[in-house]
Amino acid sequence: MTGLSIVWLVHSRTGTFASAGLVSGGFAVAEALGAPQLARLVDRFGQTRVLPPTLLAHALAVALLLALVAADAPVPSSPWVARRPEHVSRSSAPCRPRAG
Repeated sequence: MTGLSIVWLVHSRTGTFASAGLVSGGFAVAEALGAPQLARLVDRFGQTRVLPPTLLAHALAVALLLALVAADAPVPSSPWVARRPEHVSRSSAPCRPRAG
């Protein structure tokens, strides 16, 4: 649910799903890279000792994300994403299948 929430939040502020996807993807990659190390710590020290600092780190990451979105911080662009908003198509026409 965090990924979907990030997509909605960033899209509502930037108006582009490309930026929303980059931010959500970055968050997912960070979680995927941290999960094995977190599992090792839980195996070694137990859940009750690992959960509080993990919860604090996650809360700080989400708070930082919210602060950056509220401050309209630029989303780092990638080679696959348009660098300026005018390159993003914002058609107001509804999607309809072609006739025929």
